[in-house]
Amino acid sequence: TVTVATVYGAVGFTNLNIAGDCVIGNGVWTHSANSGGETSRLSVTIGGNLILGTNAAVNVTGMGYGNQKGPGFYSGGSNPGGSYGGKGDKNNPPSSGPCYGSIVAPTNLGSGGWSLAGGGAILLRVSGTVTNDGLFCADGAAAAGVNGVGSGGSIFMTAGALTGFGTIRANGGSIFNVGPGGGGRIALVVTNAGADLSLYTGPVLSLGGGGNAGAGTVYKRTAAQGLYEGSLIISNTVLAGPTEINTNVTDAVVGNVFICKGGYLQLFTNQTLTVSGIWSNDATFESQFDSQVIIAGNAMSTSTVYGTNIFMGLTCTNAGGKTILFEAGKTNTVPAL
Repeated sequence: TVTVATVYGAVGFTNLNIAGDCVIGNGVWTHSANSGGETSRLSVTIGGNLILGTNAAVNVTGMGYGNQKGPGFYSGGSNPGGSYGGKGDKNNPPSSGPCYGSIVAPTNLGSGGWSLAGGGAILLRVSGTVTNDGLFCADGAAAAGVNGVGSGGSIFMTAGALTGFGTIRANGGSIFNVGPGGGGRIALVVTNAGADLSLYTGPVLSLGGGGNAGAGTVYKRTAAQGLYEGSLIISNTVLAGPTEINTNVTDAVVGNVFICKGGYLQLFTNQTLTVSGIWSNDATFESQFDSQVIIAGNAMSTSTVYGTNIFMGLTCTNAGGKTILFEAGKTNTVPAL
């Protein structure tokens, strides 16, 4: 195991710079453990290609906020799981800490649960191609026989291109007892002209850890898309707790939204989510009082709304010929309040 002792902030060993190619054939890269603040993360800039072999991992599981620490920890009640991208599960009453952090550029640590730490943070900037046949992992810590475990952490990867069949994962800590963790946050960005993410065939997961723990977020952006033009994906193994957009969540402006499988997106009162392309809801969407989904985008562009939805507010901000299409056979409701 190699511990890359890079830190947050502008002072000290803030980033590991590798001028050429980097090949990790086996073993593990990680960063130092954190406790009550965002001190350590794995931050690396690579001037060439990064190759992660089948027996190799960049793994910061349980390296985030310590137990009972972080903005996603809820101190009331008993045995809560940590929250970050998704809401952690809690015993009684059914509540946990809030979701937080950036959707499009996540760099935060995951929050600890009652007993165990959240996932750490991976920040990678690669000029060439990332070939991942191994594992990138920022899971929350978990252990048998304990209650209240950590949320997933963050993985923010920018590369010229991304290929391979390995796994990219920021899941909440998984337990069969009380208090699994909420999912973390992942953002994948490719920058080479014409590049997209179709060459990468491995799973990209930010799942809740079980029980009523909510899914985290996955944000994918191609070379042709700007910072706020990528796709937000919310997916869980089963319908469980929510992925919140609240006052602690930033950058709620995206190109497309896909709520699928067991995903559950919850838009809080007085919060907005701006979408310029596709809105697709195959799972659960909850829009609270005075929340708004804003359909934006270029003049003469088209957005399509799939699935059945109840929008407490639905606004189109483009007066220049924007078209909104609704899927046939589905019901979309904007209540009269």
